[in-house]
Amino acid sequence: MPSPLERLQALLGEPEEAWGWPRREVWEASERHLDVTLPADYKAFMDVYGPGTLDGYLHLDRPTGLMTPAELGEYWSLDGWREARRGWEDLYPFPFHPDPGGLIRWGRDEHSSEYYFLASHRIRATGRS
Repeated sequence: MPSPLERLQALLGEPEEAWGWPRREVWEASERHLDVTLPADYKAFMDVYGPGTLDGYLHLDRPTGLMTPAELGEYWSLDGWREARRGWEDLYPFPFHPDPGGLIRWGRDEHSSEYYFLASHRIRATGRS
């Protein structure tokens, strides 16, 4: 039985611009910065397809190279959303990273909808595997 990534590849075809190799050091730096283990299937998909847009609709986010701590902070920052949530917790049922259990953005679409991971796997709390 094909893996979920293989099924997606069958549907999407080969990427226009193949990334083609894992970026372990980029993921490790991001995970250290976030103090969260990002989903393995997200990292595997992004290592094949890279950041960009699927079918002109879904925009996928990920760092493209090694970044300084300041650049990582800016790239992964959700401070604007964290601020907007204060006093409006009923409108925003989940906190935003780095608040415990906070959301981490992975993409957006042409209608300004945004897509998030629910950060539940802390590196320090669980030990790194």
